Amino acid sequence: MDTLRVAAVSMNSPLGQMDQVIETIAARCREAADDGAELAVFPELVIHGHCTPNTWEIAEEVPDGPTTRKLIELATEFGLVLSVGLSEKENDLVYNTQILVGPDGYIGKQRKLHCSRDEVLFYKGGR
Repeated sequence: MDTLRVAAVSMNSPLGQMDQVIETIAARCREAADDGAELAVFPELVIHGHCTPNTWEIAEEVPDGPTTRKLIELATEFGLVLSVGLSEKENDLVYNTQILVGPDGYIGKQRKLHCSRDEVLFYKGGR
Protein backbone atom coordinates (compact mmCIF):
# COMPACT_ATOMS: atom_id res chain seq x y z
CA MET A 1 0.00 0.00 0.00
CA ASP A 2 1.34 3.42 -0.96
CA THR A 3 1.28 6.22 1.58
CA LEU A 4 0.53 9.90 1.13
CA ARG A 5 2.06 12.44 3.50
CA VAL A 6 -0.48 15.20 4.19
CA ALA A 7 0.03 18.52 5.97
CA ALA A 8 -3.21 19.65 7.63
CA VAL A 9 -2.71 23.38 8.14
CA SER A 10 -4.50 25.44 10.79
CA MET A 11 -4.00 29.18 10.46
CA ASN A 12 -5.56 32.56 11.08
CA SER A 13 -7.00 34.46 8.15
CA PRO A 14 -7.09 38.21 8.88
CA LEU A 15 -10.02 39.75 7.01
CA GLY A 16 -9.10 42.07 4.19
CA GLN A 17 -5.42 41.13 4.29
CA MET A 18 -5.14 38.72 1.38
CA ASP A 19 -1.46 39.48 0.78
CA GLN A 20 -0.69 38.47 4.35
CA VAL A 21 -2.81 35.33 4.01
CA ILE A 22 -0.96 34.33 0.82
CA GLU A 23 2.39 34.96 2.53
CA THR A 24 1.35 32.71 5.41
CA ILE A 25 0.18 30.02 2.98
CA ALA A 26 3.56 30.22 1.22
CA ALA A 27 5.39 29.83 4.55
CA ARG A 28 3.24 26.82 5.48
CA CYS A 29 3.85 25.30 2.04
CA ARG A 30 7.59 25.65 2.58
CA GLU A 31 7.29 23.89 5.96
CA ALA A 32 5.10 21.15 4.49
CA ALA A 33 7.51 20.52 1.61
CA ASP A 34 10.49 20.49 4.00
CA ASP A 35 8.66 17.87 6.08
CA GLY A 36 8.09 15.67 3.03
CA ALA A 37 4.38 16.37 2.52
CA GLU A 38 2.83 15.80 -0.89
CA LEU A 39 -0.54 17.43 -0.11
CA ALA A 40 -1.21 20.51 2.03
CA VAL A 41 -4.81 21.08 3.13
CA PHE A 42 -5.81 24.60 4.20
CA PRO A 43 -9.01 25.70 5.98
CA GLU A 44 -12.39 26.48 4.54
CA LEU A 45 -12.58 30.08 3.26
CA VAL A 46 -9.00 30.77 4.36
CA ILE A 47 -8.43 33.20 1.48
CA HIS A 48 -11.39 35.56 1.80
CA GLY A 49 -12.69 34.91 5.30
CA HIS A 50 -15.94 33.48 6.53
CA CYS A 51 -19.23 35.34 5.92
CA THR A 52 -17.73 38.79 5.47
CA PRO A 53 -19.91 41.81 4.62
CA ASN A 54 -18.14 42.22 1.27
CA THR A 55 -18.16 38.54 0.29
CA TRP A 56 -19.75 39.23 -3.10
CA GLU A 57 -17.22 41.93 -3.98
CA ILE A 58 -14.11 39.90 -3.09
CA ALA A 59 -15.19 36.51 -4.45
CA GLU A 60 -13.22 35.33 -7.48
CA GLU A 61 -13.71 33.18 -10.53
CA VAL A 62 -12.29 29.67 -10.41
CA PRO A 63 -10.04 28.62 -12.08
CA ASP A 64 -9.32 31.93 -13.81
CA GLY A 65 -9.03 34.20 -10.76
CA PRO A 66 -5.79 35.69 -9.46
CA THR A 67 -5.73 33.62 -6.28
CA THR A 68 -6.00 30.33 -8.14
CA ARG A 69 -3.11 31.41 -10.37
CA LYS A 70 -1.01 32.38 -7.33
CA LEU A 71 -1.76 29.06 -5.61
CA ILE A 72 -0.65 27.18 -8.74
CA GLU A 73 2.63 29.12 -8.59
CA LEU A 74 3.09 28.06 -4.95
CA ALA A 75 2.21 24.44 -5.75
CA THR A 76 4.81 24.47 -8.53
CA GLU A 77 7.46 26.15 -6.39
CA PHE A 78 7.09 23.67 -3.54
CA GLY A 79 6.10 20.54 -5.48
CA LEU A 80 2.84 20.16 -3.57
CA VAL A 81 -0.82 19.60 -4.23
CA LEU A 82 -2.82 22.26 -2.37
CA SER A 83 -6.41 22.24 -1.15
CA VAL A 84 -7.45 25.79 -0.29
CA GLY A 85 -10.80 27.38 0.60
CA LEU A 86 -12.06 30.61 -0.96
CA SER A 87 -15.18 32.48 -2.02
CA GLU A 88 -15.93 31.61 -5.64
CA LYS A 89 -18.03 33.85 -7.87
CA GLU A 90 -19.85 32.41 -10.86
CA ASN A 91 -22.32 34.63 -12.68
CA ASP A 92 -24.22 36.38 -9.87
CA LEU A 93 -23.73 33.64 -7.26
CA VAL A 94 -21.05 33.09 -4.62
CA TYR A 95 -19.99 29.66 -3.38
CA ASN A 96 -17.93 28.44 -0.44
CA THR A 97 -15.42 26.47 -2.51
CA GLN A 98 -12.38 24.32 -1.81
CA ILE A 99 -10.02 24.22 -4.78
CA LEU A 100 -7.32 21.69 -5.60
CA VAL A 101 -4.20 22.76 -7.50
CA GLY A 102 -0.85 21.15 -8.14
CA PRO A 103 2.44 21.69 -9.95
CA ASP A 104 0.69 20.87 -13.23
CA GLY A 105 -2.07 23.44 -12.65
CA TYR A 106 -5.70 23.46 -11.66
CA ILE A 107 -7.09 20.05 -10.67
CA GLY A 108 -10.65 20.76 -9.54
CA LYS A 109 -13.01 22.21 -6.97
CA GLN A 110 -15.76 21.23 -4.57
CA ARG A 111 -18.46 23.66 -3.54
CA LYS A 112 -19.88 23.26 -0.06
CA LEU A 113 -23.19 21.47 -0.48
CA HIS A 114 -24.95 22.15 2.81
CA CYS A 115 -24.43 25.68 4.08
CA SER A 116 -25.14 26.54 7.71
CA ARG A 117 -27.92 28.95 8.62
CA ASP A 118 -25.42 31.83 8.72
CA GLU A 119 -23.71 30.85 5.49
CA VAL A 120 -26.91 30.83 3.43
CA LEU A 121 -26.95 34.62 3.77
CA PHE A 122 -23.67 34.77 1.85
CA TYR A 123 -23.27 31.58 -0.19
CA LYS A 124 -25.25 29.35 -2.51
CA GLY A 125 -25.11 25.62 -1.83
CA GLY A 126 -23.00 23.71 -4.32
CA ARG A 127 -24.07 21.35 -7.02
